[in-house]
Amino acid sequence: MPVINYTDGAFVLKENQNADISKIKTLGMILGFSPIGYEEYINSGKIKLEQTINVKILFDWLINKKVDAIYISKSIGECKLNILKHSDKIVFNSKLPILNGSYRLSSIKHPELINDFNVFLKNKKNFLEKMQKNITKFKCH
Repeated sequence: MPVINYTDGAFVLKENQNADISKIKTLGMILGFSPIGYEEYINSGKIKLEQTINVKILFDWLINKKVDAIYISKSIGECKLNILKHSDKIVFNSKLPILNGSYRLSSIKHPELINDFNVFLKNKKNFLEKMQKNITKFKCH
């Protein structure tokens, strides 16, 4: 049973909200993450990759047009946009490659913990859904 769902994808300047992948020449992302859906373009040299360990720097690069898009978790990106006050300039581009997934708990040695956790998730489903919808209200760094 999924604990939390996530979406990874690209944020772009508002004027590029309908851009397709052919318009992306430089992609910014957090060091150590994999830009799912962009590998072929990066490996072929069609897209240049710029990496940093700082989310704020990614948004600075985008605002200053050092990169055409930044690849990041949608929820983290939206949260950071609110803090940086850039939500009028930067948007999530759903036409570019997106990775949807979920985090799950697993254990070979302790299946009873997994069962207990699944019961918790079922019993607290409404609360957890509200929490996930309101996650951007919390301060992120």
